[in-house]
Amino acid sequence: VQAEELARRHRDNFGLGEMYVTRCQISVGSSDFDTAMHYMNDAIRVGQENKAREQIAWGLDHLSGTYAFMLRFDEAEPIAAEGMALSIEIGNREYQAGIFTTQGLLHWRRGDLEAAIHAETQGAETAAMIGLVAMVVIGDWGAAWMQWQRGEYEPAIHHLQRAQAYA
Repeated sequence: VQAEELARRHRDNFGLGEMYVTRCQISVGSSDFDTAMHYMNDAIRVGQENKAREQIAWGLDHLSGTYAFMLRFDEAEPIAAEGMALSIEIGNREYQAGIFTTQGLLHWRRGDLEAAIHAETQGAETAAMIGLVAMVVIGDWGAAWMQWQRGEYEPAIHHLQRAQAYA
């Protein structure tokens, strides 16, 4: 609370944005997703006010993923699309990797396992390019889970082995 008051008093919008990011992460860690989404939206808003495109992309990546985890797929879809477009535009592979894995869930929800596996694999491969271990594991695990659902056990094993090798 004190950090927010200080940032507002001194008109430190970048500090305010960082504080929202930190509060969001604390909220996710305690499974308080409604509060986390509140802070993500605040971080996006402050990013827009500051024309801080990285911060906006961060918020869109995490907001779309949180909506998907909460099974609010219809809300996740346009946010993921906006976040992916911005992440590609600014060349941020970290956020691209995260959004690919969210898009995998969105395709899975529609029953398009081929597109879901492709998105999860793209997420893992994009993450591997920059050494983002957590997203390699998430993407490969997602692809494996979807391949298992289709009875494609050998490709599923391949993805799980790669995930294990990175973890």
